[in-house]
Amino acid sequence: MSEKDESNFIERFTVRMPDGMRSAIAERAKRNGRSMNSEIVQILEDALSSDVSSVDKSLDLKQIKSLLDKISNELLDRIPKDT
Repeated sequence: MSEKDESNFIERFTVRMPDGMRSAIAERAKRNGRSMNSEIVQILEDALSSDVSSVDKSLDLKQIKSLLDKISNELLDRIPKDT
């Protein structure tokens, strides 16, 4: 590793992977045009940022529920009531 590479190097972490995971990561990295290391970093970044997107999704779900409630009430209002 050159000095330039070492200056960008933050931390090394060894991971034991189940059988087949290394080849799956290698295939995914190749499809995405990245090194295996870059692919693993991207996967970790995506997983860590999913906490934020789950908050966004919950807001969307609240809006969807509100719309479904409104539609449901409108449909119920259209049903003839027995008198």
